[in-house]
Amino acid sequence: MELYLYNPSTDIALARDSVNFTPSAAVRAFERQMALLPALYMPPGAAVLLPDEIPAEELPSLRHWRPGLAALNFSELRGKRVRVNPWGWNRALTARLRRSGAEVENLPSDPELTSWRQLAHRRQTVKLSRLLGADEADRPVEVSRLTEAEAVLSRMDGGCMLKLPWSSSGRGVVPLFPAEDRERTMRRIGDGIRTQGSVMIEPLHTRRLDFATEWISTGREISFLGWSVFSTGESGNYGGNLTESQEALLRAISEASGQSAGQLRQLADRIRRALEQILLTAPCPYRGPLGVDGLVAESGRIIPYVEINLRMTMGHVALAQARAMQAMQGQQVPQGQASRRE
Repeated sequence: MELYLYNPSTDIALARDSVNFTPSAAVRAFERQMALLPALYMPPGAAVLLPDEIPAEELPSLRHWRPGLAALNFSELRGKRVRVNPWGWNRALTARLRRSGAEVENLPSDPELTSWRQLAHRRQTVKLSRLLGADEADRPVEVSRLTEAEAVLSRMDGGCMLKLPWSSSGRGVVPLFPAEDRERTMRRIGDGIRTQGSVMIEPLHTRRLDFATEWISTGREISFLGWSVFSTGESGNYGGNLTESQEALLRAISEASGQSAGQLRQLADRIRRALEQILLTAPCPYRGPLGVDGLVAESGRIIPYVEINLRMTMGHVALAQARAMQAMQGQQVPQGQASRRE
């Protein structure tokens, strides 16, 4: 049985790295409310694994979802042989699946979880930016001491982005302006270092467009699935994705950046090769979906290494929805142009 689970708290669970992690009440309520999201992208015949024990009568109406959608609680897994496709893997989820009594065919091992957690750390964007040829002044910097932060901030008085190593949807991402409020800036950096061991500091860019490249890794190769375009708030919090054809999304990125479609496809191939060096050479190569966020700055310059999301993303969901809509309209669905090494 193929199961899909929406657990957006996975990034917080990675930060805690505990088998006993429990999301906050607000996060659990959100996961319950959005429990059926996998119905938008999972294949026919699959079922939704609910993140909490939800009585059938409390499930949201299924009339807007796939007819005959199956949904299971964790308590119903005992004795079943399943493959689980979560939003993201973490130590707490694997422990819960072991306790469920199910035979999970694709359960990551402890060494894999340790390796993947490090690959999900935002420090990987430093490697990605270097592999993509970014100037040193444009690269993110990881700091674990306030004295290190002072040296970095001296080059960024015009503003910077402070990012916790593990967070999602813009949480843990804060724009700071050291020249205006040095005390607040150092306090936020100190708090981040205390809670997660280090923080990432990177240049602040005025955005013209937010985009991402969406991928899937088998652990042996990484394949390009498509482009996504999304919106963010002033502090970097996620706003929503466009559900359009690949041609339309590529055109939007091209118009914002001045890069041709051919140049953007070459960029996607460069990102793929860089991801292979980062994710496939790790002690335990990553297996699963991922997305790489980028942006087009106000100047038109492309910054393609904003962050690596080592999990399912809303860009993947938007891709699935766009292709489903095109299929319903009888259109030919375009596939990724830079899918894999020939």
